[in-house]
Amino acid sequence: MFNLIGYIVCGILAIYVILKQTYRSRVRYLGEDMSLPGIWYIFPFYQIAYMTAFAENNSVCSMTIAMLFVLMGLQMKPFKTFLRGYNIWYLLLIIWYALNLLRSNSVYYGIMQIMKLMYPVVIFVFAYHSYNTKNRILYLAESFSRSSWLFLFLSVLSAAIGMRIIYPYFGMEIFIYPFLLFLMFRKKKYIIHMLLCLSFCLVYIKRTCFLGLFTMAVVYLLYRYRLKALIPLVSLVVVAICAVLFIPAVSERLFYASFDFSYLDISLFTSGEVFQYIDTSGRSGTWAKLIEQLFIGNEVIGIGPGSLKAWMSSSITNDNFENFQRVHNDWLQIMIEGGYVAISLIAMMFIRLFIKTYRIYRNTRYSDLLRTFALGTAMISAATIVHMYFENCMGCVGFCLPWLFSAILFRAIELENRRLGRNAIEESNIN
Repeated sequence: MFNLIGYIVCGILAIYVILKQTYRSRVRYLGEDMSLPGIWYIFPFYQIAYMTAFAENNSVCSMTIAMLFVLMGLQMKPFKTFLRGYNIWYLLLIIWYALNLLRSNSVYYGIMQIMKLMYPVVIFVFAYHSYNTKNRILYLAESFSRSSWLFLFLSVLSAAIGMRIIYPYFGMEIFIYPFLLFLMFRKKKYIIHMLLCLSFCLVYIKRTCFLGLFTMAVVYLLYRYRLKALIPLVSLVVVAICAVLFIPAVSERLFYASFDFSYLDISLFTSGEVFQYIDTSGRSGTWAKLIEQLFIGNEVIGIGPGSLKAWMSSSITNDNFENFQRVHNDWLQIMIEGGYVAISLIAMMFIRLFIKTYRIYRNTRYSDLLRTFALGTAMISAATIVHMYFENCMGCVGFCLPWLFSAILFRAIELENRRLGRNAIEESNIN
């Protein structure tokens, strides 16, 4: 049912995009009248629609096809634009998947997997062409920040009816927008929006959300304070341990149901034994078996895109896999299907991204817009890395956020170069 609704949402969006290609609206923001092209609304429309959890993973494939069609119609030259953003490592990953399709046990699933990898390319191109002025960039962040009120409403409604009608990780992904706006403008409303983004996490105690937010906090502290971040980082760890020790709702979500809570004390953390009792909802056992049965012997080039999905679908009745239809670990899936080659390519992309954003952020002669979105790109990339480890993130909008921010950052670099009147930013080769 959810997949059907997801396809309907994508179909409506495709029609919306085609009809609004030449549409322009005018809004007033930061005291300036601003013209917004129709394509400006594409990503906000889809991501907020995705908030309702109806646009499931498979709909991304139809979404990608529809958007590529529109991109070609708008003559945006998607791959050329993507290369201008210096995303060479990610394009090499897509090429490797296409070549490795020859090894796949399911060409259909393999093509679907490649289409999911194409989605960030599409988002990057749309973002680059749509959010091409300072006020358009800030207005995008403002729109997402305000959407936290709708997120709060759906969170409360989910709790009231006892059914999840909201995408649980949306708050973690949207949190970055009011945070960055607060850094730039210091307005209290953005603090309220940040708290609203945490509403679903607090109601349902979603562990991945909290871990992603924790990772973003670590990146922020390291970028801003460097070695001086040690004290606040230790404080964050202490707060997390205290939450586990003294808040029953947190400890019950963290450990196995059979865990004897009378043994829960600080010694579990100091000795490292705590990791033996963390409930991964069957994930860790499944991951170990997948590595043993599929990865061993195919370490370098993998078993081919789509093969893992096909294999798990055929083994779904096997009690050893506890009815897991998906891996719930994108890093493992990439490693099994693409081998060390694929995992190295995507790892290099993130490493290069962190290096470049750090250099930009630490250079105080750059504008607040550029430095703030360099920080935001690093923070959302760190959260995505965590999200990929515990969920099937590659099929959702959350996986695209590093590329959305990279596109905005690349555009901000161009704006900065125009402001300075020269090619002043050597760090513009964001990878």
